[in-house]
Amino acid sequence: LVASTSKYAMNISMGGREIPMDVSKDIVEDGDTWVITQNAKSMMGEITDVCILKKGSLRPVSRNIQEGPVSIELVHTEDKISGKMSRNDNVKSIDATLENTVFADGVGLYEVLARLPLAKGYTTVYRTFDVQIQKVKAYEMKVLGVEEVEVPAGRFQAFRTEVTSLTDGTTDTQLWFGQAEEVGLIKSSAKLAAMGGATVTLELK
Repeated sequence: LVASTSKYAMNISMGGREIPMDVSKDIVEDGDTWVITQNAKSMMGEITDVCILKKGSLRPVSRNIQEGPVSIELVHTEDKISGKMSRNDNVKSIDATLENTVFADGVGLYEVLARLPLAKGYTTVYRTFDVQIQKVKAYEMKVLGVEEVEVPAGRFQAFRTEVTSLTDGTTDTQLWFGQAEEVGLIKSSAKLAAMGGATVTLELK
């Protein structure tokens, strides 16, 4: 990874409504780890997502999410994820055993995917932990090719990828990554079943 600060324009399209959000992301070096902090603001409130990755392997060490009265704390080891989900005084423990290596989710995921050896035709399978259902999900990411993409930050030659869930076979996410390592994610578009089929787009500013 590279220590950096990025800004994105996010939009959530849901039930005929458009919800714009301003997103900032900071990557900071801290000893033998990288600390990635993402802050998203809208008229509805603020969401902070902090993910810590191990240098070299980029394996997740921890993740903390704060959204209003809801907070989620996760700690990763090689074979276990533990933590808690809190809403006011209601606390639910998280304790999951891992059979396979998982990638970071949330703000850390795209940083890891961007550092894979991307090239036209490249395909990989990765797994993440879904904190809502406390289960590991598997996905396949395929690089479709290189194309020019225009976002508020300008025009970029980017690797266009699509992500397919190996749980139900749906392909609801497309990601565009810069060809230069320091660029990372340029654009994303995802349809989220958990949000009633809302479409969420993210564009580099």
